Amino acid sequence: MEDAVSERLHRIAAAGERVALLEAEVEDLHAYMNIASAMHETLEPERILEILLAAVTSGNALGFDRALLLLADSEGEALQGRLGVGPATAGASAHAGGSVPPSGASARGNRREASPGASSRAGRAPEEIVESVLRGLPAGRSAALTRVARQLRYPLVAGRSVVVDALLTRSALLVSDPASERRVDPLLAEHVGSSCFAVVPIIAASSPLGVVVADNVPSGRPIGPRSVGLLSALAAQAGHALERGRTFASAGRRRLRGAAIEEIAREILLSTHLERVLQTAARLAAQVFGSSRSAIWLRDADSDALRPAATHGVPANASAVFAVLEELARRAMSDRRLARSNGAAHEGGKASLLGASWAAPLTIGEEVVGALAVSGRIAHSGRPSEDPDTEDEIFLATAASLVSVAVLQARITKRAIDAEKGARESRAAMARTERLAAVGDLAVKAAREIHDPLAALGAVAAEAARALAEDDANRKRLLAVCESVERLRAPLDEAAQLAKAEEPRLKMESLETVVREATTAVADRAKARRVHLIERWGGPLPLLLLDRAKILRAVGNIVRSAVESTPQLGKIMVETRLDGEHVELTIAHEGSSAPGELAERLFAAFATREDTGGGLGFAVSAQIIREHGGELRLAAREPWAAVFSMRLPVRDNGERRRNDRRHGRDRRRAA
Repeated sequence: MEDAVSERLHRIAAAGERVALLEAEVEDLHAYMNIASAMHETLEPERILEILLAAVTSGNALGFDRALLLLADSEGEALQGRLGVGPATAGASAHAGGSVPPSGASARGNRREASPGASSRAGRAPEEIVESVLRGLPAGRSAALTRVARQLRYPLVAGRSVVVDALLTRSALLVSDPASERRVDPLLAEHVGSSCFAVVPIIAASSPLGVVVADNVPSGRPIGPRSVGLLSALAAQAGHALERGRTFASAGRRRLRGAAIEEIAREILLSTHLERVLQTAARLAAQVFGSSRSAIWLRDADSDALRPAATHGVPANASAVFAVLEELARRAMSDRRLARSNGAAHEGGKASLLGASWAAPLTIGEEVVGALAVSGRIAHSGRPSEDPDTEDEIFLATAASLVSVAVLQARITKRAIDAEKGARESRAAMARTERLAAVGDLAVKAAREIHDPLAALGAVAAEAARALAEDDANRKRLLAVCESVERLRAPLDEAAQLAKAEEPRLKMESLETVVREATTAVADRAKARRVHLIERWGGPLPLLLLDRAKILRAVGNIVRSAVESTPQLGKIMVETRLDGEHVELTIAHEGSSAPGELAERLFAAFATREDTGGGLGFAVSAQIIREHGGELRLAAREPWAAVFSMRLPVRDNGERRRNDRRHGRDRRRAA
């Protein structure tokens, strides 16, 4: 009877223990679901990892006292320790409500190692852990363990470290005897001592992110497969949550990129101000890249220098920042492709001022007109900062292309405005020309009408003067009349000559001889006005095919105007020289210079200076020089008030002479 009762009691105890284990498993599953749900409710990588580590270590939640987090760096070359969570010693564990179970619970905790996480465990329940993390509480961070974690760095090479092997094989590892495991480095061995520890990888989709190294050094509790399995399951949920957050972030960035491209394109279509388009593009590029600074440089078409056309987030006194960005922009323009700097100190350490930076060239066809640069990408805490993906680089190239379109549109707009302005000026000049032509026709007709009466008047006055004694006062008056008649006849003859526009009668002549004749004709007038005439003859000049009478008239008009425009005791310089394939005649004089606008119009018929006139003579001179294949220019150059330059070609004289002979034969045959 006693044996039956004892056996029955034993069965009842075993059933009770199985029920307790089942209750613990249910509670563990409940805790697992709560923690996994909390990780999936946030999209922030830092929060996800904090929830994982807090659940692993706080209040016997998963049966671990401490945990270290190591993450792969942005280059994918090494694992780098980032964070440590849990007590550093057993005493600290007990004081902090950590992993050391209170008396009376130790046997139960050891009995349930395969199913950790009962609701009666010491410390906080999983709901409290998750709630504290979501409220932003410290969640068990340890400064001492974080310092240890940050000293750990492992190259991603298989076979050298148990931590790296767990990540590369994507499987959890339980190290029971660290002392005999050659893949445990001295720093990690010093951290765990002789206690066993678990290494669990964190995988997001197909991308390995890092590992969690968990141990029970402060409490000395054993680590069983069930604890490792539950930790692996939570690490897998953390990986899924991180991938979900990454997907949402990628979708958000994709929407941001699309909206930015749309806004830049809309600004190009609606705005006529290039500066506004450039400022919008700089701002949006910084936003898409998560950068603190951006700038756009344009190349000056005249000097080939770069100038910052738009900036965003760059302080006005940040000359060093501009220097680094301009250096990167020049590299992108030189290579005609995206240029980047990883932020490492280089070339004098300038790049360390900004962090990672990128620049894309602005091109119009084969011409590189500038660059768009962004710098100082904002890194997300809790995980490695990411470089821009392919879509980011495509966005930067697309934004640079749109900015290039804006620059091209600004150029086309400016050309259209300049063309319209030129058309208006041409129409106004044509209207002035038509008015002057009408006035010229009237003037020529008037000149023809008064030429003969004026000549008769001069002849009568000269005849009457010759009949009088030289000391007769009336003779002097008649001579004055004759002089006035001659002065009036000169512009009338010029007007008639301008109206005739006869073909020049060309012969091989010496330009120097013609010029000497012109200066001799005005020598008496220059002497009377006390004007000093300086002549400089530039050695022997080649003979030119000239119409002597017309060239004499052209030079004489300019020399006479110079004499009349030069003040008393002033100077006139006449100089000839051979300039390559041209013979150049320069006539310069002192005195008042013509205003720039009038100087441009002096060679138009009937455009005159109020002080000396001469506009008709200049027009005749310019026409004659053009008929000889040359050009006549006017400039103001110190110390002279006006400098007339007459250039006649040497090389074309033979061809022009042959053409003149052929035309002469044609004219004789036609006669």
